[in-house]
Amino acid sequence: MRTFGWTVLFAAACGGGDNGFSSNDNDPANEEGTGVAEIYPSDLLFDGCEPDISYSLPFKITNVGDNTLTVYEISVLEGTSVFYVEAVDEFGLEPKDEREFNVVATLTAPMKPTDGTLRIKTSDAKAVDYRMPLHAEPAPKDSGTDDSGK
Repeated sequence: MRTFGWTVLFAAACGGGDNGFSSNDNDPANEEGTGVAEIYPSDLLFDGCEPDISYSLPFKITNVGDNTLTVYEISVLEGTSVFYVEAVDEFGLEPKDEREFNVVATLTAPMKPTDGTLRIKTSDAKAVDYRMPLHAEPAPKDSGTDDSGK
C-alpha cells in the first residue's frame, strides 16, 4: 500500500498545474495562428545599368499573419556574379511588422542581360522557400548620333 501511495503522490505533484516544471510555452505546436509573409515587389528589374556601377533596389517582407513570422535566410542563389544581398541573421517579425532590404546589381563587361534568383526562407507554410526573380538589363548602347539624327 505504501508503494501505491507514493506513486499517487508523485503523479499528483508532477501532473498538471504549476509544478515548477517547464510548460514548454515556446513550443511552436502550442502557438495559435501563423505568421504569413507578404513580399513586395515579387520581382526586381534593374533597367539601364551602366558598366561597373552598382544599382540598389529595395524589397519588403511584411508579416500579415496573426503570429510571429520567422525569416531564416535571405540569399542570392543564381546570378551571384551580378547580384548581391547583405547577409542577414535569422529574425522574427510580429504581426503587422515589416522589414526592408536591398538587392544590389553590378554589370561588368561584357554587358549583357543577366537573370538571377533571390531566396527567402521563412516559417510561412506557403512561402517556406520563396524565390524572387532578378533581372539586370544594360543601358542601350550609344548609337553615335546626336539628337538631330546626324
